[in-house]
Amino acid sequence: MYPDEVRAEAVEAVRLGFSLAEAAELVGCSKSTVGAWALAAGAGRPGRGGAVHLPYDEKAGLVARYEAGERAADLGREAGVTGCAVTNWARRLREEGVLSLMTEDEIRAAAPEPAEPPSELEELRRRCG
Repeated sequence: MYPDEVRAEAVEAVRLGFSLAEAAELVGCSKSTVGAWALAAGAGRPGRGGAVHLPYDEKAGLVARYEAGERAADLGREAGVTGCAVTNWARRLREEGVLSLMTEDEIRAAAPEPAEPPSELEELRRRCG
């Protein structure tokens, strides 16, 4: 049985944005215990919220900072996503390339305008010339 002060400190840490593991390490108990306390206190569990869509430039910036040595959890908290999202973006960028981090709209915006096909008359002139 943990004292009420420990429980309150763990719940407050979760409310402040700590992960369950970080809050558990802070108070010296298991993360499942912290998760149960947070749920009972109405603090909810961190992460797993609604989808957060970041533009490619922000994702690339977070990945660059992550690869420069900053903690994924800190970067994720700053951007409103999980640390796992940041490490996943870094992996996808390494393995799949830039397009894997872009939405369809961002890809369309970055793609050059398609050249119009030549008209039949222009094609005929080209062949005859």
